[in-house]
Amino acid sequence: MGLPILISVATLLFAMFAGVAFYYAFKPFKERKDFFQHVLSTYFPFVALLGEAILYLCEKLFPTNFLPIFRVIVFIIGLLFIGLIALMWLTYWT
Repeated sequence: MGLPILISVATLLFAMFAGVAFYYAFKPFKERKDFFQHVLSTYFPFVALLGEAILYLCEKLFPTNFLPIFRVIVFIIGLLFIGLIALMWLTYWT
């Protein structure tokens, strides 16, 4: 009886992380400064810190064109969270 509740809570948590990742991947930004401020001021501190770390690494590794690379990485992270949700439910029902 406790396992469906645990899976439901994990589903909500991972869906929130996936939603944040897809939001960062698809939201258009006009300026670079606007993008940095938005990443830091949105959502929970852990999620913002993770987004800022990925953004910092992308900026240091690819200084000329880092935003498309950041968007691709964050999109892949969102897909991984969706896959994790599907894997949890498929494992539970089989």
